[in-house]
Amino acid sequence: MSYVQRVLQPGEVVRYLGSLHWYTYLPGLLCMLAAIVAIAWAQLGAHVTVFWHVVAALFAIVALFLLIPEWFTWWTTASFTRPVLSVAIPLKS
Repeated sequence: MSYVQRVLQPGEVVRYLGSLHWYTYLPGLLCMLAAIVAIAWAQLGAHVTVFWHVVAALFAIVALFLLIPEWFTWWTTASFTRPVLSVAIPLKS
């Protein structure tokens, strides 16, 4: 039983559950890709200089700063889904 199901009050039902979209990771993934390209450019292109290593390190650091908060949001969201609508429906007796 998920956390959302445990905290519902009597008569409440979850009408829709949505999950976080992978798109939130895109900026961080693009920065990580840029870091990999910078390292590859430095190693394969025979342009081995400190400059390209610094550029790759900066891209990697920015990627981590973008990816870690998004991962933490995903991890701390109740059962990896976000309740979008919770309403009480009165039952006729």
